[in-house]
Amino acid sequence: MAANDTVNVSVTYTCDSGYTGTLVGYVNDTTASAFGASNDTAATCDGTSHTAVLSVDNENEAADYKAGDTAVVAVSLDATKTGSPDQNAAQDVTRTLG
Repeated sequence: MAANDTVNVSVTYTCDSGYTGTLVGYVNDTTASAFGASNDTAATCDGTSHTAVLSVDNENEAADYKAGDTAVVAVSLDATKTGSPDQNAAQDVTRTLG
């Protein structure tokens, strides 16, 4: 549901056991020029699927998120295992704020 200052992004993710990771959600309301990013949220890395809701506050004081506007939504999962390089995964989707 789009509100004037916050959009909640629901994401389902999986990362392998032994990793530690964070999720970040991004929203860019292309119609109203409202945009923002969520705070880092700890990911549960145990090899099974999990769902998280990321609250993305609007950082543009001159515009509001509006239901019905087209928005680009991205979620980044950054997971690291000791002694291994970072594994970054991002998913972008264009959707209508509702």
